[in-house]
Amino acid sequence: MPTTPLSKAAIERAADILAETWKSKKTIPALPAEVTPASMADGYAIQAALHTRLGFKTAGWKLAHSSKAAIQKSNLDGPVPGRVYAQTLQESPARYPARRFSFPRFEPEFAFKLKADLPARSKPYGNDEVLAAVGSTHLAIEIADARFVDPLAISVPVATADNMGTGGLVVGPAIAEWRKIPFTTIGIRLRAGGKTIAECVSGDSRCDPVEVLTWAANEMSRRGEGLQAGMVISTGSHTVPTHAAAPTAVTAEFDGLGKVEVTVEG
Repeated sequence: MPTTPLSKAAIERAADILAETWKSKKTIPALPAEVTPASMADGYAIQAALHTRLGFKTAGWKLAHSSKAAIQKSNLDGPVPGRVYAQTLQESPARYPARRFSFPRFEPEFAFKLKADLPARSKPYGNDEVLAAVGSTHLAIEIADARFVDPLAISVPVATADNMGTGGLVVGPAIAEWRKIPFTTIGIRLRAGGKTIAECVSGDSRCDPVEVLTWAANEMSRRGEGLQAGMVISTGSHTVPTHAAAPTAVTAEFDGLGKVEVTVEG
């Protein structure tokens, strides 16, 4: 059943509420019903308005719901982008204060750094053209977070409004000869406190980073924004996003490639 689009005033109010939660480091149970997005279009509109209010520098994009299984389960057209902000981006080994997060969930990912622009245009981008714009490919950990008391209970449009749950991104070592890497089958583990807390998923539950990157280039092109040289594009988790309470040290181990480390200090 079609949903009634939110008014401009409702979009602005939702963005005001979310901006306040970002700045105060507080969480809310939910947005007021009258400003809660029911469609992805409204979710993206609120996300854009939130970005304007925060005034942060966009360092790239992260993609969520990136696997075929996740896209189908949520009845989406493709992965869902959120901004990676320079203020939340670090290199491994990284350290974040626990007060920055409400319910951090850790996700091992592959991230691409662009060496060339992929500007908006009418012709779709193909994999080869997009990969030619990649300067380096990195191991990464995304720290997903939300401005809601129960981030697992919110809808995808609401999560989209909240910048798709971006809390932080840790960029690890560059991968040598990355074009030869079997992105969808390589073994990956998340460890915290000396224990394995998550292992890589498989099949349709696992995203293909190259396909996700190409999708991101075409989605940003469709929006008229494009992607710019220097941006980092993180392509989606290869394990179930997993919470680890602070203080904690989390490591993502990628078989034969290396590891990414992040400490969330209490």
